[in-house]
Amino acid sequence: PRVLVGDLEGGYDPSRVKVSANGEVAVITSDGALQVWNLEEGRLAFPPLALPGCSEQMAVSVSVAASLLATSCDSSEITLYSLTTGQRDGILTRDDTVIINRLVFSHDGSTLIVQLRDQQIEIWDMLSRAQTTDSIRIPTGLATDIAVSLGGEMLAVALNDGTTRLYNLRAVSELAQHSLFPQPDG
Repeated sequence: PRVLVGDLEGGYDPSRVKVSANGEVAVITSDGALQVWNLEEGRLAFPPLALPGCSEQMAVSVSVAASLLATSCDSSEITLYSLTTGQRDGILTRDDTVIINRLVFSHDGSTLIVQLRDQQIEIWDMLSRAQTTDSIRIPTGLATDIAVSLGGEMLAVALNDGTTRLYNLRAVSELAQHSLFPQPDG
């Protein structure tokens, strides 16, 4: 049976929640604010971060392995925060102004995957904090979600047409296309 272990009450109306791969950290976003919770201790890791101008569409990803939190607030910039202190740890500046939809760290924190609203996916090396020369253009459909495998080698992209595309991040080549929800003929 599933058991409720507790409530996280921080005084904000939550709109999104992300939990780290190891289950130690939860990030809760609301309009203009971000909370980072230490789940082992059941408390805020540091005071909530005020992010003026952010909407409910804020993109967020957390990497406990790299001790980083990545956010993008309706813009083309990615702001990094330390999970230890809550202080800004850097800004990743992109070359264009296309707004970011989703951010996903690899499990080891060495790579950040950035899904853009124009259906392009960028790959960032977090050691150098630079975008790799590789990017992926989604040829059809609208990406609804992205996920990285535990080993960091595979990227799955769910599309609104029922297709899931798999990419080998090491080679950045499409490996397979598999329709999980076939569309009816007609």
